[in-house]
Amino acid sequence: MMGQNAEQLLLAWLFLKPARADEIFSALSAKHFATAIHADAFDKARQINGKGQSPDPFSVSQAMTATDSFNYLLSLCRLSIGNNLDAVIDAVKEQGARSRLKVALESAMLDIGTGKPYQELYQDARKALEALDAEQPSDDGARPMSEYLPDYVKELQRRSGDTGQLMGLSTGFRDLDKILNGLKPGNMIVVAGRPSMGKSTFALNVAAHNALNCGKSVVVFSMEMFAGDITDKLVSADTGVFLSKLQSGDVVEDERDMDRVSRSILRIKESRLWLDTRGALTLDQVRSACFRAKARQGLDLVVVDYIGIMRGEGSGRYEQITELSNGLQRLSRDLGCPVMVLSQLSRNVESRTDKRPVMSDLRESGAIEQDADVILFPFRDAHYNESSMMRCGDAEVAEVIVAKNKMGKRESAFLIWQGGMSRFCDDNSGVDWRQAGEPAKPKRGMM
Repeated sequence: MMGQNAEQLLLAWLFLKPARADEIFSALSAKHFATAIHADAFDKARQINGKGQSPDPFSVSQAMTATDSFNYLLSLCRLSIGNNLDAVIDAVKEQGARSRLKVALESAMLDIGTGKPYQELYQDARKALEALDAEQPSDDGARPMSEYLPDYVKELQRRSGDTGQLMGLSTGFRDLDKILNGLKPGNMIVVAGRPSMGKSTFALNVAAHNALNCGKSVVVFSMEMFAGDITDKLVSADTGVFLSKLQSGDVVEDERDMDRVSRSILRIKESRLWLDTRGALTLDQVRSACFRAKARQGLDLVVVDYIGIMRGEGSGRYEQITELSNGLQRLSRDLGCPVMVLSQLSRNVESRTDKRPVMSDLRESGAIEQDADVILFPFRDAHYNESSMMRCGDAEVAEVIVAKNKMGKRESAFLIWQGGMSRFCDDNSGVDWRQAGEPAKPKRGMM
């Protein structure tokens, strides 16, 4: 049934799930369709979507060549589309490829009866088949390892020549970059912590570093804070002007600080930093916004704050979080850029003597632990313990625990927490905080 109705299902997806339109249009074009009316409908829907409007049966039919297409397109909205869009897209490509192959072979068979010389028939047939082959994605399916090795050797040579260059985006924190070797394309990075540990601040710092200092394209989905609050945090972290001074308006009376703030606002304005504060989003809404941003300006980093507020599908919260985690991990692969996902930790942390988090503290679903390529736990011992040794002068020392790192080591990076300026900073004190931060009780065994 999928093979017969793939194109109809695809159009139904466009009409019933307009939030997935950008994803669909990035994967397909009209040439993939075997049926002329479906190709025309798809092409007109793409044009409508490009104008910022959602394609629907009426608007698409009005733009089509066929004048009696409305009832047919409307009937597609009654189809049961399921929940596997990727399978529908693949089926459309397969159906279209088979149709084009059939046309090419039938054309070759007709040419045989024309009396053309064999060599000319052979060359025409070969060109037709090569043209079809060129349309197929080069990375579709399994390939022998020998095909990957030339690129791998080139990558090794690049790494050798670029001493100290990261494999992914910089976090903006020296020691953490050394552990992670950057935030790698296609990876889901989970930043989890209890309230007040600074996970949102950490994520905003990483986003701002890439957008303001590195010229990268970044999209931040903030489902808890308003745009004004986030702008306060960005400006405070960028300038070093206290957050309280910005929020009270006292900064206007300080000419020096106001000059720094003005320059920071200009930096943010000229950056490729995008912000979405619509509240509890669905996975489809996040995907659509990401693909739209990528089409407009490219996309290097996505931050989702946070997964616990997103709206998922399923009968219970466990199933919903599992679906959201799987979807965000898949999104990082589809976009080809790192996706940083924030998550809450369970209250179990509060009941323990040693409050340093472990992966079993992740709330609501084991899928987050399984899907993540990297898991980071920002942790401030001084938040719980006034006599903590984790202090550097008047500032707290924050430990960023790398609890999971698929492509590297698991250890901690230590940063200076400057909460009044909504930022973390590199620690240049030279102190070995690993000794100071050891819990009093014996170490737990390795997980």
